[in-house]
Amino acid sequence: MKQLRRVWNNFTLMTKALVLLLLAGLIPLLIASIIMYSVAVRAIDDAASEFAEIFNSQAVSALESFVTAYDSLTKSTLINENLTEYLDFDTPVTERMQHRATLRQRFISMITLQPDVKSVSVISKFGGYYGYEGDGTSIDPTVLQRQQWLKDALEEEGPLIITPLHDRSYYDRFRDKTVITVIRKIYNLGGYQGYLMLDVDPASIMHMGMELLEAQKEYNIRIRIEDRHGVRIYDSFMPGDILTDREKDEFSGIPDNPQHYYLSVSDAGQQNLKIYVVIPRDRLLERVNSVRQTFLILAVLSILLEIGVGFAITHSIIQPVRQVQASMARLEKGDYQLIELDERGDELGELVESCNHMVNRIHQLIDEVYLAQIAQKDAQYLALQTQINPHMLYNTLESIRMKALMADDDDTAEMIKLLAKMLRAALNGDESTHTVRDEIEYANAYVRLQQLRYRGRCMLSVDIEEELLQLPVISMVFQPIIENSISHGFRDAKSELHIHISASVTGADQVHFRIFDDGKGMDEQTYLALQRRLAQIRESGAGRMEDVDGKRSIGLDNIARRLAIHYGRKGYAAVSRSDAMGTCVDVVIPYDGRPGSGDGTPVEET
Repeated sequence: MKQLRRVWNNFTLMTKALVLLLLAGLIPLLIASIIMYSVAVRAIDDAASEFAEIFNSQAVSALESFVTAYDSLTKSTLINENLTEYLDFDTPVTERMQHRATLRQRFISMITLQPDVKSVSVISKFGGYYGYEGDGTSIDPTVLQRQQWLKDALEEEGPLIITPLHDRSYYDRFRDKTVITVIRKIYNLGGYQGYLMLDVDPASIMHMGMELLEAQKEYNIRIRIEDRHGVRIYDSFMPGDILTDREKDEFSGIPDNPQHYYLSVSDAGQQNLKIYVVIPRDRLLERVNSVRQTFLILAVLSILLEIGVGFAITHSIIQPVRQVQASMARLEKGDYQLIELDERGDELGELVESCNHMVNRIHQLIDEVYLAQIAQKDAQYLALQTQINPHMLYNTLESIRMKALMADDDDTAEMIKLLAKMLRAALNGDESTHTVRDEIEYANAYVRLQQLRYRGRCMLSVDIEEELLQLPVISMVFQPIIENSISHGFRDAKSELHIHISASVTGADQVHFRIFDDGKGMDEQTYLALQRRLAQIRESGAGRMEDVDGKRSIGLDNIARRLAIHYGRKGYAAVSRSDAMGTCVDVVIPYDGRPGSGDGTPVEET
């Protein structure tokens, strides 16, 4: 929930307004659409179920008509005489020929009355056979009597039997076709005498009206008839040829999934037959799909209309807010401009008026405070600069005093000369022409002075390109860092100390000065405290002259604050440990690629 609220809060006002308008319009539309769609589906579903039952009753009627017709046809043939007597082999040849002519005439009459009959055969219980084929084919009675479907049919009870669908393998032609067989058992006073057999086109079972046939084709209705053993007698999906194994699997079962099909089952007469009527739901629900598509089109049109209206409404509301937002962005960048907006008396008009009033007030504050603030910065900068001189002068005079106590020689004169040179550079208040070269010369003078004190045990090397030597820089940056290295860097009374200054231009349009030594470095606590103080100065600017521990500092803290005053956040100092286990101080100032003036004099290394 919190995550959703966070995402919602990140949306723009325009997006929120459009979403709310869409929800306000779409929710009622969706509810109405769902209700109407459900009612339509229920109504069509009920109508489809009723249609399936009606179609099933028509199929039952068609089957019963088929059974009645063939029951009547076979009865009328056997009502006056026993046809099996015409198959007696003991009668004279002439009489037998007459009998066969009589049978032929009877069978032709039957085929004439029922054109769907393919052949008529009579078989006695003693094996006598006579048949007539209407399509010019002939039947092999030996093969016929070996058919398993025939043996199963003759075991059934009742005089009239309808066999399952079977092939015509006992014919001499068209064996790839399928038929069903209607069998009438022949009885007389002597009992069972044989049977009359009619091969019939399977399609003749379902003779229905044109309207029902068209409906069957339109809705892909399947009609299947099975005997009491579940063996198929008729299937409207079955082709006329003999089924392959794949087709047998495809047409073998009746789907009973109510989600996809309507299924109606009925019993048909005394033949123990079952009729299955299967109607695909998707065909019957095509109207519902059209209704659904109509609702979807209306919903899309409604959404587009709501988006257009909502955009027009929200634009008139959000536009002034965006102008206020743009004004605030300009204020952050220091561009104080009034918002131009038509006069309006609503809340947005009051907001714009307040924003313009704030801009005017900022202009007044700039006029009142800016000069005072500059003066304060200048005073602070001057205080920071002059703070160094007494400290440096004290150390220098102490060096001269120590040298004078040790011996009276020419070194004292050299030290005084260097001191005078350093005092002149330190007391020069005009920094407009002060360059990196000047800083290096000042640092060299200080190191030569310290070499006289420490008997040459401290050395300075410089690796800075000529172009960067001409870069303007504030004064007294390198010397305090070198002074700290010399004051705290010697490992013992006999060790040497090497100090190196290098410079490079970084990709962030900055010049990176690095002053590092190979001295003894500083302990962990001092190192971390100094890092913390320099980071605080870099984040907060010049700040106060108190560090995080409440102590005053005139070393690196002083340099860092002066860099912050002069360069802002683009100038800072940082400390790290050098590769030689000493101390490394980084000084960074901005650089625009335009060096200042310089005299081109090479820098002397000490």
